[in-house]
Amino acid sequence: MIEQETAKSRKTLARRSLWGVLKTHNKMNEYSKVGFKNHPPISSEYVRFFIQNVSIGRVSKLEIENKDLKEKLKALNRNVTTAAKNGKPALNRLEEVKKALKSEG
Repeated sequence: MIEQETAKSRKTLARRSLWGVLKTHNKMNEYSKVGFKNHPPISSEYVRFFIQNVSIGRVSKLEIENKDLKEKLKALNRNVTTAAKNGKPALNRLEEVKKALKSEG
C-alpha cells in the first residue's frame, strides 16, 4: 500500500513538473512573439521605473528651493522683528507730538 502511494505521489510530482515546464515554454513563446521588452508585464515595469526615477531630480530641486525659502522666511522674520523694535520709539514720539498739538490747538 505504501509503495502504491509513493508511486502515485511520484507520478503526480512528475505530472506537475512537466506541466510547469510546458507552461513555462508556452510563456517563453509568448514573450518571443512580441519581443521581450514589448510584453505587457515588462513594458509596465519600464513605465514604473521611468516614473519613479525621472522625478528624482525634480524632487531634489524642490527640496533645495524649499530650504532656500525657509531661510529667506527666517531672515524676513528677523527684519520684521528689528523694524518693530526700531519703530516703537518713533510711534511713541509721534503720540507725544499729537498730544502736544492738541493741547496747543
